Amino acid sequence: MNDIILSAENDIIISTSRLTKAFGNLVAVNDLNLRVMRGDVFGFLGPNGSGKTTTIRMLLGLIRPTAGRAFIFGLDNQYQLPRILRRIGAVVETPVFYPYLSGRDNLRILAAASDMARHPLNDQRIEEVLELVELRAQAGLAYHTYSLGMKQRLGIAAALLTDPELILLDEPTNGLDPVGMVEIRQLIVRLAQQGKTIFLSSHILHEVQQVCNRVAILHRGNLIKQGDVAALLRQSEHILIRMKSSAEAQAALQLLQEAREGGATWIKAVAAAGAGPSEQPGKASEARGEAATTLRVEAPAERSAEINALLARRDLFAAEIHPHEGSLEEAFLELTAAAQFPGASASAFGGLPSPLPPGRSMLGEGKRQ
Repeated sequence: MNDIILSAENDIIISTSRLTKAFGNLVAVNDLNLRVMRGDVFGFLGPNGSGKTTTIRMLLGLIRPTAGRAFIFGLDNQYQLPRILRRIGAVVETPVFYPYLSGRDNLRILAAASDMARHPLNDQRIEEVLELVELRAQAGLAYHTYSLGMKQRLGIAAALLTDPELILLDEPTNGLDPVGMVEIRQLIVRLAQQGKTIFLSSHILHEVQQVCNRVAILHRGNLIKQGDVAALLRQSEHILIRMKSSAEAQAALQLLQEAREGGATWIKAVAAAGAGPSEQPGKASEARGEAATTLRVEAPAERSAEINALLARRDLFAAEIHPHEGSLEEAFLELTAAAQFPGASASAFGGLPSPLPPGRSMLGEGKRQ
């Protein structure tokens, strides 16, 4: 039994207990309890200013917490930081390199300044990390000629020089164009395939959804959700049903509510869908009309056929049924709305907006904290 408990503890890479940081009257991080498991690609999410970077700085020992403790690899980072840092690679904000030296020579300087100075396989390791971040072909070029995405990948290469177990990335796609974002995303996937544990701070939820298996969401320094991405997405999945008329929509609404009360417990809720703000003034009346004929059913997307059959048995035929599997953007809005306005949800504010295009953020750009 003790062996099982010990094995479980060894699988916890990061654990914080009531971690708190205040700057005067401003509480940047409040009573934070995180748990990151071995092999996780862990998304640390929240708008700029929510406390993500402050948390990472506390984990790395760059700033001291006001209260609480942080354990990495089971070691207390206030007392065993040198042992911890030897097993970590981190990119916090924009890496700094010599602009007129090549990417390869910049890595050689970093290797010489580290414990790798006495390592006989330095050059081999440098070539390995250049290959991993797909910069080997450009390794001889001067750093100042690199694109922003290439500079970010070189920063990650520097963090990988010592072959760390844990990699902390603070906003690695910040400021990148779509191509650069794809490159970083693919790199994170390759690192995860090598068994690395990755702690990824970001406000670009579309990117996080594609690479992370677990997430924690911060709101004004407070942890409001932590868990599996798949489970979080299931919370925001729903089915939109558009009927031909408002009278049919009301009949369908009543039928589905009766079905829920009669034992179809997989139907969590049924309501008229909010129209939300119209982007074009001329479209406002059209949006209101569509909202009057549209229902939002909180139910698993795969139950769409059952709902369609249920309506058809009562001679109600949907003009359109659209199963929606949910996204981190929608889950974030639901959770932060509930945190800011207890008892409310995003649907109480006119419905959820459509997902943004890849690379766009619902959380905005602003000063980090």
